[in-house]
Amino acid sequence: MLFATKRSLSDLCSRRVHNLNCADVDERCYLAEMLESRRLLTAAPTITDVEWTNLRGTGSSDPKLTVSFSGSYDSGSTVYVEVEPDGGGSFTQVGTGDATAGSVDIGTYNNASVQIGTGYSVQIRVDDNSDMSDYSNQGHVDPLGVPAPHLDAPSTVDSNDVALTWNGSDYPHTYFIHYTMDVQWSYNGSTWFDYGTTDADAGSGTLNIGNIGNVTAYFRITVSGDYGTPSYSDTQQNN
Repeated sequence: MLFATKRSLSDLCSRRVHNLNCADVDERCYLAEMLESRRLLTAAPTITDVEWTNLRGTGSSDPKLTVSFSGSYDSGSTVYVEVEPDGGGSFTQVGTGDATAGSVDIGTYNNASVQIGTGYSVQIRVDDNSDMSDYSNQGHVDPLGVPAPHLDAPSTVDSNDVALTWNGSDYPHTYFIHYTMDVQWSYNGSTWFDYGTTDADAGSGTLNIGNIGNVTAYFRITVSGDYGTPSYSDTQQNN
């Protein structure tokens, strides 16, 4: 949105601007128009949020870097998005969008400049009908990591089996993001044995260990993903 309506030179020169009488088209009139043009700059947008979205997307509907911002702009105005990766580098333009929408999505699929395993500083600016704003404030998004695993107290199914449940909804298994859960068990809580792996998004599973119903056993899990491995979950006992 423009702070003032752009006026023709003849219009500017028919009135007084900053106490300059521009009745004649001369150097004083040129100065008046230059002074007036300083008030025509588009207001810089304000970034209100930067986040990873559409994490469960498949195919061409890939995960997005979504930048939300505020500002009032005319129809046809364009927002330009620039990112700088954590750890060094420089700001690079990675996409554009409709400045009247209040947000813009940058796809990550086959996009070397925006990857969900990297954190970024983000800045934007708006071209409102060939009138470019200053840069916005800077936002930031952390790299997409692996949520911490949480294991509920196991329940004994029978003398050989124990049922486990965990926060599977935090681990969407999609075309773009993959998580694997590793289960360990112990008779004493200090010496651990690998039971095996399963899809982390399942949220539950039954372990057939043998004679588990007759002893106290300990269990813990960890989840590995494309972008790092968290620590093990809290340890739980079956009885």
